[in-house]
Amino acid sequence: MQKKVALAIKKSMHAEGINIIQNNGALAKQVIMHYHLHIVPRYEQPPIEQSREQIAKLLQEEIDAQTESD
Repeated sequence: MQKKVALAIKKSMHAEGINIIQNNGALAKQVIMHYHLHIVPRYEQPPIEQSREQIAKLLQEEIDAQTESD
């Protein structure tokens, strides 16, 4: 699942790279013990600012397209 989401983020946000980060346990600064994952798009130059709604729409469109092709 994380691979599909990471690829959708990279493609829809035109990212040049991706960081996938998972903090686990108190020594990793996790306060509430649960599984979560950060997928951070990376760019050589900062991207144009987009609203959360615009980003959510782009991601949903890409995830829908991937789901249809599976």
